[in-house]
Amino acid sequence: MTDLPDRANKDLARVLVVTAGRVLGAFLLATALALAQAAPAQPEALDLLRNVAETYRAMSTLRGDANMSMEMHGPDLAQNIEMSVTLNINAQGKMRMESKGDVPMVTVADGQTLWVYMPLFNRYMKIPLGQAGAYGQPGFAIPRDFLSRFSKLAENVKQATVVGSETLRANGAEVSCWIVSVEYEPPASDESTAPGGAAGPPKRSGTTKLWVEKTRYLVYRQSSDAKSTRPGTSAASELKNALTFTSLTVNEPIPDETFVFKPPAGATEMDPSGFMPPSPAPKKE
Repeated sequence: MTDLPDRANKDLARVLVVTAGRVLGAFLLATALALAQAAPAQPEALDLLRNVAETYRAMSTLRGDANMSMEMHGPDLAQNIEMSVTLNINAQGKMRMESKGDVPMVTVADGQTLWVYMPLFNRYMKIPLGQAGAYGQPGFAIPRDFLSRFSKLAENVKQATVVGSETLRANGAEVSCWIVSVEYEPPASDESTAPGGAAGPPKRSGTTKLWVEKTRYLVYRQSSDAKSTRPGTSAASELKNALTFTSLTVNEPIPDETFVFKPPAGATEMDPSGFMPPSPAPKKE
């Protein structure tokens, strides 16, 4: 290039600069388009919940490892619980949940019976599934109804907002999630009173947050902050809980023996009504 006249050198340099600029511009435009396609536009919150509900409604199985935390605060109550859990659930209502940490426990629903085994005491409870929801309020029903509850996320929504996005890590990879905050209408039972003028159910309020994977609509984290106040009292009880999956697979076969529980040698059976009485009978019309 140095042997060419100065003007030719300048013209060639100008052509190279313009060409380089066009190439760079085209590259930047292509990159921007690729990023726009890779990052879906923020959805409407209710549409997102409907997609999640449809995903879980069609789901046949779910397996996952997760970290769970619970904080309970209220009158004469202050308790924090942390544990790791392994979940196996199918669409027929069978479930196995094993927890380690502050509350080690094995819970199995085999289609007819709910088994709850506490290794620390080598004791277990056996409850017919038709009666399981009567004990401990939501405590026993939650794991078995996991798929059913998620298939109804878009029902009775009072307010829902997509509040942002976050990348979690699960299955050894990054998972890009929308964060949606949901407030639900209170259950119909919250508006009723108990028979004979007795105090009715507690008034409940609270919000739930869900971390929803952007393309497959799987929930990788859920957290809730709920408050309840019993009639005739001014002090509220607060319950915070969070469940974060570190691994999650769906629609893969789960062996039948996963949902079978046999009490270990020497284990003794407990009567659940002895320390967790059933809820009051519903009011007759």
